[in-house]
Amino acid sequence: MQANPIPHLTQSTVHAFFNGNEANEGLALSDELIDEINRCDDLLITYPMYNFQIPSSLKAYLDHIVRANRTFLFKNGEYVGLLENKQCYVLTTMGGQKSASDPDEGFENYIRKILGFIGIRQIMLYCVDGTSQPEYGAAVLERTKRTIANSIFLQ
Repeated sequence: MQANPIPHLTQSTVHAFFNGNEANEGLALSDELIDEINRCDDLLITYPMYNFQIPSSLKAYLDHIVRANRTFLFKNGEYVGLLENKQCYVLTTMGGQKSASDPDEGFENYIRKILGFIGIRQIMLYCVDGTSQPEYGAAVLERTKRTIANSIFLQ
């Protein structure tokens, strides 16, 4: 169990996002999480795929860090991400095997899109699929470990 679980957004927190002068625990947490992400150069996000999507705990985190005027702006008719010059390593797992004809799962597309929206464009995504099939999953895990080691240490 997570020691300090991130709560899902509430209406009062969303309201505080747009009226930043209110005392609100959700706003304070959001500010803290955004400050934390601003201080780092590299991010590591790990998560399992649940029911074809990311876990709600990761969604809650993303909801707290995707904020107008903090991690993105609307400028000259378009959105501009503010978290540039960061690398993000994403490691996901899923019980089923990925389709050879559709290598990107919906949850992978979502994580790329939401991180890109806030300006994080250097995203290295690794998926260990087939974990419900021990031999297949173990082979994918070993292959993924080698890929990660090669990509990180050869930069």
